[in-house]
Amino acid sequence: MELKSDFKTKDIGEAGFLVAHGLSLKGIEPAQGYKLFVFDEPRSVLFSQQYWAGGLVNARAFSLALRDLKDRLFRIG
Repeated sequence: MELKSDFKTKDIGEAGFLVAHGLSLKGIEPAQGYKLFVFDEPRSVLFSQQYWAGGLVNARAFSLALRDLKDRLFRIG
């Protein structure tokens, strides 16, 4: 049996890129002094690599994803 681990990032830009590409945010976890965006999709690592390599995404989708992530951050404090 293969264990599936979550993909976590504290970078809101990276998280926005993943959400803009259609990946579902599993949740936001508190960490020491910051928050972690948690994804459980296997494609998360692939899209993360694309983000750090300068990958492109639809600007409108990215803007909406960032707005949603910020709303979630401020809602949970």
